Amino acid sequence: MRYAKANNPKVPDYDETKKSWVIYQDCNLYGWAMSQYMPFGGFKWVEAKLDGLNSLDDTSPIGRMYEVDVTYPLDLHDKHNDLPFLHENCIPEGKTMEQVRRRIHMELVSNDARVQKLINLTTFKYATSYNENLSAIILE
Repeated sequence: MRYAKANNPKVPDYDETKKSWVIYQDCNLYGWAMSQYMPFGGFKWVEAKLDGLNSLDDTSPIGRMYEVDVTYPLDLHDKHNDLPFLHENCIPEGKTMEQVRRRIHMELVSNDARVQKLINLTTFKYATSYNENLSAIILE
């Protein structure tokens, strides 16, 4: 870790000949990504066309996702190991580290009879209703 010391009018021992500021930049884009518009339904496969692609923006009522076949040169794999340009959307094989205590037993239910049955279980913890047709039931 590098050492940095701010020298500006807001710090003690300010030296006018050497002005400097310490700036923290959090480059974790998770918060930004979670605030962006996300598709939620009405998906359908259509013939892929690129016309009109430039007219789409972040708030367009429609969007596009493309399934593509790409060749990713082997000599770039090690260079891009920490942040690959094209990640694989797959489930890892074998055992992965897991914290069993953090497991949540949740069931998404759209049937009133099933909701009532789960609520009556002794392992029922709480329920969240998303709309009149969808509820999440959390069990211990």
